[in-house]
Amino acid sequence: MIGGRERPVVSASLGNHFAMLVDDIRAWERQLVPTSTHYEPLKKRQEGAYQIFVPDPDEHYVELCTAPGVATA
Repeated sequence: MIGGRERPVVSASLGNHFAMLVDDIRAWERQLVPTSTHYEPLKKRQEGAYQIFVPDPDEHYVELCTAPGVATA
C-alpha cells in the first residue's frame, strides 16, 4: 500500500489489517477465483460473521467480512 519502505512489513490475518464490511462475500470470492489471487478461504467466525483475508502486494492483509448472521449464497 505504501512504497519505498526500508523495513519489512509485519502483517497477518491475526495481526494488523484493514477490514471492509461487504454485503455479498460470495460475490467477492467469485471475483478472486478467476484472477488466481492468493487469499485465505472463506471461513465463518463463532459469532456468525464470514471473512476472507487477501494480502496486498506488500503483504498487508485486507479483510472482507460480513456482519454476524448474514447468510451466504
